[in-house]
Amino acid sequence: MKIITLETLPKYSVNLGVFIGSFDPIHRGHLELAQKSLKYVDQVLFYPVGSHIQKTLSPIESRIKSLQQVANDSFAVLKLSLGEVTNPGPGWDKVFEILKATAPNSMFWLIRGIDKLHSNSYSKPDSLRFKIPHILGVDTCVKTTSNKANLIQKLGWFEEVKLVGLQKYGGLSSSRIKQNYETI
Repeated sequence: MKIITLETLPKYSVNLGVFIGSFDPIHRGHLELAQKSLKYVDQVLFYPVGSHIQKTLSPIESRIKSLQQVANDSFAVLKLSLGEVTNPGPGWDKVFEILKATAPNSMFWLIRGIDKLHSNSYSKPDSLRFKIPHILGVDTCVKTTSNKANLIQKLGWFEEVKLVGLQKYGGLSSSRIKQNYETI
């Protein structure tokens, strides 16, 4: 899997999916969502965050190495020198702003699991996050009627959204995998 930086970001018109996450560890659910996102984008850029407010992460270089081991011509690792790789740095909305300024002819899509819509950053319909096109992986994580209604309402707030069904590995979580691994 190749490494993409701002300097090597394609300058021609291209549809790029940016999959932001801890990838600690990368798992089959990530790969299924990335693979199915290729229906809408030309390439998926995995962007491992440098730190996380709620959990301790493995070193960034080991997570990038893990991502490189799942190499695929349609996948790449996005490595920015914005400070986010090693520090909390700017939020992903800022990352998208920088990417769009660097490659204005390209279309950037944020790839996420639909469970991320429960976070506070998706709580207001006028949030800038709803202006960024999303590809959302949908699985059986929506269990209650109130959660389903809340998600349906939020889906209506997006300017552009594509839903990708995750059948085989939906519902996986890096945190749960890591927790189960560490308790063995």
